[in-house]
Amino acid sequence: MSFTAGCNERQQQSVNENARQVGQEVGEAAKDVQHGASRAADSLRESSREAAQGFREGVGGSGTTASEEREAGEHRENRPVDER
Repeated sequence: MSFTAGCNERQQQSVNENARQVGQEVGEAAKDVQHGASRAADSLRESSREAAQGFREGVGGSGTTASEEREAGEHRENRPVDER
């Protein structure tokens, strides 16, 4: 029986070492996924900024906001006709 107990201990140690190694590899993979997700989020933020800028340029001229455009329009309307 002593032989069987020693064999089981070695097997258990081997299983524990393998489990630890697998855990480390999974942890490294999780870091890689997190890094990739962070890079994708950065890219998405940049694309969103570019899309918003393009929208502002398309709607409001050279990047002005809609409220700035309305305000400018009100100033133009309040000027005498000969100054327009």
